[in-house]
Amino acid sequence: KICVACPFKEELYEEIPETFFELAECQIRSFDEKIVPLLQQENKLTSEYGKLKASAQIPYDGKIYNASGSDGLDASALNVTLGEGAVLNGAAASTSAIHVTYDGSAALKADGGNAFDNADDAAAYANQYQLTSFGIDEYFNIGHVANMINDNGANAVNMTLDGDAVWNVTGTSVISALTINGDAQVIIPDDVTLTVNGKEYSGTTLKAGDL
Repeated sequence: KICVACPFKEELYEEIPETFFELAECQIRSFDEKIVPLLQQENKLTSEYGKLKASAQIPYDGKIYNASGSDGLDASALNVTLGEGAVLNGAAASTSAIHVTYDGSAALKADGGNAFDNADDAAAYANQYQLTSFGIDEYFNIGHVANMINDNGANAVNMTLDGDAVWNVTGTSVISALTINGDAQVIIPDDVTLTVNGKEYSGTTLKAGDL
């Protein structure tokens, strides 16, 4: 208001674009004191919505596999962080992957989609479904893969849980590092194994300070 009412506007035009004054005049004309309570209510609701989002539990159902390659191949570590409010229902592991047929992918999905943690089972499955090559008319098979638990020395999976994050381990998991902070926890059922840097856990709940 001070700028708009200034008697030296002509001089100010030399330093400030004229559009600044035009916009200011529009804001003054369009504002009504009657809407102040509504603006205050809007700010309050916006603040409450922000708090609601911050407290929301965000679930992720699935598996996290770092299938960077078989032994002898280059690989990169996968660092996963679950933050405040995050919930992971699934497995996490270092793996190698093979291409399989559509039938092989369907069979794996029907069995839960977990990575094979038994060498004999993996070999039998690969013998039946693995594809080592396919023509252009079978391009769709490129999207069908199966994971085998395998740490090739470079494809590490490092998990970090912060705040009140929860990881419900639903399948065999093999990771290189696990960091639990705050009130976060890792829940491992009796029939599931989580291996962290060679140490196995089953039928327990891990919290900060347990590792």
